[in-house]
Amino acid sequence: MRNLITTKGAFHEPNSKTILDHLKKCHQEGFWMDITKPDDEDMKILADCFKFHHLTIEDVQHRGQRPKLDEYPGYRFMVMFTAVWSKKGRLETDEYDLYLADDYVVTVHDRPAPLLDELRKKIEETPEIARGKPDFLTYLVIDAVVDPTFDALLKLDITIDELQDSIIESADPEDLRKIYELKHSVTQLRQLLSA
Repeated sequence: MRNLITTKGAFHEPNSKTILDHLKKCHQEGFWMDITKPDDEDMKILADCFKFHHLTIEDVQHRGQRPKLDEYPGYRFMVMFTAVWSKKGRLETDEYDLYLADDYVVTVHDRPAPLLDELRKKIEETPEIARGKPDFLTYLVIDAVVDPTFDALLKLDITIDELQDSIIESADPEDLRKIYELKHSVTQLRQLLSA
């Protein structure tokens, strides 16, 4: 699923022609294109419309990259992660691939991203929050991707404190299992963020 949001409005499910039209006028009107669950057509758009380097497209296709920022002529390619606290009480991570150019940003991710959906709706309803500037639009997107990690880390701290208090009073196997799971989550997050 693709959505294209300009600094002045939104286009849902843009095709190759629409994207090429926006690329021609992106100096006057920057944009953000968000791709959820990319398919073959999305990969073709990344390669043919945007002319992104084939190594970056391979990285998008083969998830599980380490965080990085690579420079290419006319754009940068970034891999970043966010962490969320799931309803099951676990820390879950998601990979986001971003193409960052002076006049646009493209985000690619496998799972739905409610915070990006919320940002897109805000920009559609009130385009002036992007200040008419593509670089501020990029800032808003990166901020929306990063913010959940801080909430998840806070929830992780609270949960560990609660478990610690419970264990001091009386340890039971369920508490010990939760500690093991949380320790694994912390280790996983450290691996993703320390590369």
